Amino acid sequence: MSKITVTGVFSYLDTTETAIDLLKTRGVDRYEIFSPTIIPRLFEHIDSTDSPVRWVTLTGALIGITCGFLMQWWMGLDWPIRVSMKPAFALPTSTVIMFELTVLIGSLFNLGALFAFCGLPQIGLPKGYDPRFTDDKFGVVIEAADEAAAEAAEALLREAGAEEVARA
Repeated sequence: MSKITVTGVFSYLDTTETAIDLLKTRGVDRYEIFSPTIIPRLFEHIDSTDSPVRWVTLTGALIGITCGFLMQWWMGLDWPIRVSMKPAFALPTSTVIMFELTVLIGSLFNLGALFAFCGLPQIGLPKGYDPRFTDDKFGVVIEAADEAAAEAAEALLREAGAEEVARA
């Protein structure tokens, strides 16, 4: 069975914040906020769990620096070019390649993690989205599991002061 999406349309930031606070006090944790512009006060109401993207990027960077080191060391042993008794592998001359591979592989891991964790590319509009949310309205979209939860979400949004409540 598919989930039911309940959308509340608000004209003012204060009533939107009231609705979000009411959702939190009632234990609703599956909601999405739409805003016509970036408003820092709304970021306080969004779940602020740390993203795993940074750890994937760090893993890619560590793999890059390790590959850069091992590649330079192996090539120095396999095809030594000895000039005036200098060592086949010298760390100072290899740091540029190690740095470049750190940046390259770390950024590729970052891009892959963004695609995986953020659901990119997102084709089409999200469920419950209204074009007025980019103009002058705020939106709170709640994902309900069944009919009873959808009715409770509608009542909650009306109680919070939503001008319009729609189901999708």
